[in-house]
Amino acid sequence: MSAADQVHGVSVLRSLLARGEGDPDLLAAALLHDVGKSQARLQLWERILIVLASWLFPSRVRRWGENEHTGWQRPFVIAVRHPFWGAEMIRQAGGSQELIALVLRHQENLPADSAREIDRLLIRLQEADGLN
Repeated sequence: MSAADQVHGVSVLRSLLARGEGDPDLLAAALLHDVGKSQARLQLWERILIVLASWLFPSRVRRWGENEHTGWQRPFVIAVRHPFWGAEMIRQAGGSQELIALVLRHQENLPADSAREIDRLLIRLQEADGLN
């Protein structure tokens, strides 16, 4: 993982710990939710492009992210697919099903009133991620 992604993961972890969270899969997901980005490094300008385009054209970013991992759409492919890549890396390393699910789904839109425990953990992860 890039140094920036490592710092981000630690910041997400600290936010969860400050809220009194203690679930081991949630805390591991805080550190590893962006590990899939290590499959294809992003330059600073690409990160900025993703943030701006996601804000201005979210549906296009999702569509661009479904294309090939080359050319001008490359940053969007990384942004959209890194949860899948990260979940697979964690699966291959023997991570728990809960950790895999948290990493895989960390960019999903969820209803705030979900009753499933994994969804409640995911909402906490997303809140901490959004703060950092």
